[in-house]
Amino acid sequence: MAKIPKKPVITGQVTIDRAAQAAGVSRATVSRVMNGSAKVSPERERAVKKAIATYNFTPNATARRLAGGRSGLVALLMEESSEEFFLNPFWGMVVQGFSATISAAGMHPLLLIRPKTGSEDSIFSTLRAGQVDGLAIFSWHRPIKSFERLIDPKMAVVFGGDLGGSKKFPFVDVDNVKGGLLAVRHLIAQGCKNIVTITGDLKLQSGRDRLEGFERAMSEAGRSVVDSSIIQGDYSQSKAEELTRALLKRKTKVDGIFAANVQITLQANAPYSGSKANWTSGGTVVGPQTDGNFGAELKGTTDSKGDVSFVFINTDKTGLENTPTALNQDRAAIKPARLYGTMKPIYPGKGDKEADIDLVTFDVAASLPAGTPAPTPTPVTPITLPSMRLVGPVYTKANSVDATGDIAQYYSPGTKAFYTYLAAGGSVTLKYRVTSDGKTPYANKEVSIQVNAPWSGSKARWKVGSIAVGPQSDGNFGAEIKKKTNAMGEVTFILKNTDSTGLENAPTAFNQDRGAIKPARLFGTIKPIIPGFGDKESDTDLVTFDIHTPISKTTIKCLKGAMSKTVIGIFPVCPAGYTLKK
Repeated sequence: MAKIPKKPVITGQVTIDRAAQAAGVSRATVSRVMNGSAKVSPERERAVKKAIATYNFTPNATARRLAGGRSGLVALLMEESSEEFFLNPFWGMVVQGFSATISAAGMHPLLLIRPKTGSEDSIFSTLRAGQVDGLAIFSWHRPIKSFERLIDPKMAVVFGGDLGGSKKFPFVDVDNVKGGLLAVRHLIAQGCKNIVTITGDLKLQSGRDRLEGFERAMSEAGRSVVDSSIIQGDYSQSKAEELTRALLKRKTKVDGIFAANVQITLQANAPYSGSKANWTSGGTVVGPQTDGNFGAELKGTTDSKGDVSFVFINTDKTGLENTPTALNQDRAAIKPARLYGTMKPIYPGKGDKEADIDLVTFDVAASLPAGTPAPTPTPVTPITLPSMRLVGPVYTKANSVDATGDIAQYYSPGTKAFYTYLAAGGSVTLKYRVTSDGKTPYANKEVSIQVNAPWSGSKARWKVGSIAVGPQSDGNFGAEIKKKTNAMGEVTFILKNTDSTGLENAPTAFNQDRGAIKPARLFGTIKPIIPGFGDKESDTDLVTFDIHTPISKTTIKCLKGAMSKTVIGIFPVCPAGYTLKK
């Protein structure tokens, strides 16, 4: 039987040879165990696995890829000018999406930027050398045949857009013809009589397709398309501005412009608006504005339909407005004071009186009214995640309020959040079931709960065993309590509230909306933690307890035919099949 030495002294990097030495086997046996590629005796397999665990051996990823003839690199190739690449935010979004997707697949992204005036050979030498496993191409301005001659036909290649109708490589695209068609139909429906188009780069299929959409819409409306109504651009902002200025100087009045794409600016916390809300958008942090300054100016490029999107996350924790009675509540009813942010779109080259735009102001409240639909989550591919779910108490619509919508953007799609009420001085026993994949019990696993979770605003006080838990602030928690699961993957925590002042008034029900709380909220949020997994890497149940003045138990009588039953409790309800005796 293969035996592991007590612990040989191994210094430096642990290689497969040293792991084999520690296990008393050959390096080939270690490789077979790690790859699961051939039968190994149970004794040798245990010896190898113990050696791997003892010395924390990790195979060199680069060496394994080289042994398999792969580099682990996937390249993104773009042929663009420096001005276009660095100033047009569209390319930043392309790079971000590409990098995130490749990294998530355990590979390494490689960015290759080729100037429009450069030599093909200067960049394709890297690709011909076999140093990348795959290639994605955006914005190729030259004949596609030149590309096909330069690339290895065996390489995995995909085009972003139909860049000239390659018969050798696949592409992913949107319907640019329909986008142009819909945009020009809109101008015609608005009563525009003299419409022109500023095209994109007509060397690109997207530019030609959008021009085709323009021509189709004009033709179906009985309009003639003449040379003067087609102005050739190149997708760059500077060129578009130059052409627009020249266009507006024409003697013939133009009342409608279809631009193949437009760079739109959004001023977050617009000037002179009094906006004090705080936001993040991508990597941009937006703070309050003063006088004629804005919080931040963000840029986005329209797609083939003329649509452009900006995503904001509010980051305010203090100074929040009370929960409104409805989303269309008059702002005069806001208490204690307004906290808001105004978003103002800017059309390039146009002043405030020269473009029709929609401004929107968001008042930032502690919560939304009950019944407000939760945000629609982004569709994701179903995956199995470890979980830490509450099995007791069981929270339903009858004894709690679902607050998952408040935390959805920060946690996994399967994570849930509830809030309910607990009398001051009361105790609660939280029993969780922990799994490794949503189903399989995680036995003898150390997990924890964060009492008064970070960023929750929790100010309630607790006692957990001998540990006193106080209020939390910012990214800190009140206390983290650790315990191990049993053989069934279950673990129990007992919390006792110790608050005696600052209590909420007694609620009218356990599912009372928090907007009705008076005089002020006092609560504690309990957050489960599975070590090694982040908030978006595990499905958990968060529960928040609002602490209120104790309520006396009441007695009700319930009837079911000739039978009667007495129920005593706080907010007692009749059992199923029974009705309350009046």
